[in-house]
Amino acid sequence: MRLPPNNSRLHRPRTTLPGFTLVELIVTVGIIALLFGISLVGVNAARQRAQRIRTTDDLHMIQIALDAYRSDFQDYPRFAEPTVDQVTKNNLGNGTWLDYSTDRGARLLCQALISPGPAGTGYYANAGEDGADGPGFRIRRTIAGGGSNGLISGKIYGPYLAADKFKLESSMANMQDAKILDNNGNPILYFPALPGPPAVNLAYSYVYSVDPRNYTTGTVGTAPTATTAKPLYNAFDNTLDTTTNKPLLGPTQMQFLLGDTNMNGNIDQGETAVTTQPYLLWVAGADGQFGFGYDPSGNAKVPTAQSKTDDVANFDFPPGVRK
Repeated sequence: MRLPPNNSRLHRPRTTLPGFTLVELIVTVGIIALLFGISLVGVNAARQRAQRIRTTDDLHMIQIALDAYRSDFQDYPRFAEPTVDQVTKNNLGNGTWLDYSTDRGARLLCQALISPGPAGTGYYANAGEDGADGPGFRIRRTIAGGGSNGLISGKIYGPYLAADKFKLESSMANMQDAKILDNNGNPILYFPALPGPPAVNLAYSYVYSVDPRNYTTGTVGTAPTATTAKPLYNAFDNTLDTTTNKPLLGPTQMQFLLGDTNMNGNIDQGETAVTTQPYLLWVAGADGQFGFGYDPSGNAKVPTAQSKTDDVANFDFPPGVRK
């Protein structure tokens, strides 16, 4: 008797390999992406904190150097009051005096603390020539024959700030127009205050942007204008990088960040001056933009109550404007 064929295998239950469903895969990928995004935010925040700490340390070194400069010269680096004679003589070769260029503050800081310019080859020293090649300078100047800037001689003094600790803008010939750069390659801005006791909202305005050739000493009770304002801090000192033609710190943004929230140049009733110290050091944050940045046309954004900045300075920004 023939037995029927064994078809038991045909009736065995089908087994499936373990795995993820499409929904499970989507959820898993989403969780991984979320965790990656959270970790990336944390890494960026840590990097920004590290940059801010480094920048703060750099500013502290510059402050020590400025104090040493003041100990030697009884004042912090500042610009001479403009005169008709200065306007017509000794420009930088392009028709612009250092005192009247729109990144003059950053360049003054570098010249005063590092003096990276050349010694000079002629009898009369040209702009930026300080009697010593590279960092360092001489202070003895011989005036003869009615010349404006005489032969520089005497002892060579070292720089107040070690040049190898900072990057310098080196695109200008002979470094005579150099600027000290932060670790992101942006110039460190310097705003020397008006000498003497702080004068906020009295004879002078608090922070304004005026070409020093165009203003005269204000009078108590007189509203500041382009021809009468003599600001405690002059936003004109650093408004445009003349090497790259790149905007720096917009005047209205500077006013807003220093406590002049209605941006009229004064500290009015209800406003509080953020600082009145003898100079400001200002560094662009991780975003590489001073203040609140610029619109696509290159105009400084008008500050609003929502405006935030990651800039670093030698004073504390109001908590409401810090990123």
